[in-house]
Amino acid sequence: LGFLLGGGPGIMSLSEPFLAHSIFGPGRLRRHLARLARKQNLKFAAPPQSSAPAPFLEYLESLAALNAMKTLVIKETFRQGREWENVKLLDWIVAGANPVIGITRHPYDAAVSTLRFCRWWRGVVGRVARLWVPGLPLFADDEILMKYFAANWCGFVRWSREEHLAITRYEDLVRGPQQVLQEVCDRARVAFHPAMVDSSAPRVAFGGIGAPEVINRKPRAVHARSVGRKKELPPHLLDIVQSGCADAARELGYDL
Repeated sequence: LGFLLGGGPGIMSLSEPFLAHSIFGPGRLRRHLARLARKQNLKFAAPPQSSAPAPFLEYLESLAALNAMKTLVIKETFRQGREWENVKLLDWIVAGANPVIGITRHPYDAAVSTLRFCRWWRGVVGRVARLWVPGLPLFADDEILMKYFAANWCGFVRWSREEHLAITRYEDLVRGPQQVLQEVCDRARVAFHPAMVDSSAPRVAFGGIGAPEVINRKPRAVHARSVGRKKELPPHLLDIVQSGCADAARELGYDL
């Protein structure tokens, strides 16, 4: 969704800048944002030393304005109960004046994606990454990970309900990107532009941290290839997701 919105003219779309702010430290954060600016041919201003969210948001807004961007889009991932928990941050964002859009995937598909990503964290590359990013979440085994995943997925649904957020389903977005994106733009008070659904259109100010296949690789057309991945979950992990997420999933029209 961040990539799609970033295709609109005058939009700066940043993936997880608050997470980068919390884990990188001032020096590494400055280098991270400076690399992004060079890559996108943007004007750069150093981030503030303060770790408080308000001055950092003001900095991101000023960075967008410095580059003649009228709209700033920020994607942050909901995390509760473990390393890098950010529910208080999201509460603060929701309490502000800016619109907030929720997006989630079918629990089975999201579980498969989470499983693959966290297995990567346990491998050689993940161990090397820990030298660069201390505190990278580590789960002892797949069952512990899936129990955390189920609780976190349900926590997001519950939190969205309490905050009265409309949730966009990933499956609907990839099957009908233009229609759903127009609805999202209406809710976010952002003008829809056809370039948003054109993966070949340049993203003038898009980047950050997050899924490498989205951030670092050549853009691909919107597709539904990552929908319906239930069979990739072993039975014992499938049971954990099914029993943990069934009630919350039903709220969003998902059948487990």
